[in-house]
Amino acid sequence: MVIPVLTPRQRLLLTIVVVALVVFGAWAVIKFVSPDPPRRLTMSTGAADGAYHQFGLKYQEILKRNGITLWFAARHPQAPWYAKALGVLVVAYAL
Repeated sequence: MVIPVLTPRQRLLLTIVVVALVVFGAWAVIKFVSPDPPRRLTMSTGAADGAYHQFGLKYQEILKRNGITLWFAARHPQAPWYAKALGVLVVAYAL
């Protein structure tokens, strides 16, 4: 088996291609394997005048300084039982 001898120009071109592939591969791994942390969070709180909601407002201020949006999902006390049961089933299915 004969191994071809590369000219300096061919070696340079091969080196550039290999380096470009390595850089692209590293970028793809960083981008798709370990994604950025979320910039939007949802927090379940109680009524707007409750302690949990006030606690959530404090967290919202802290997270806003770091560029993270905190949404509140307030629980309505008159939610029907079948809606709550459906929520439990969806969460159980997801686990």
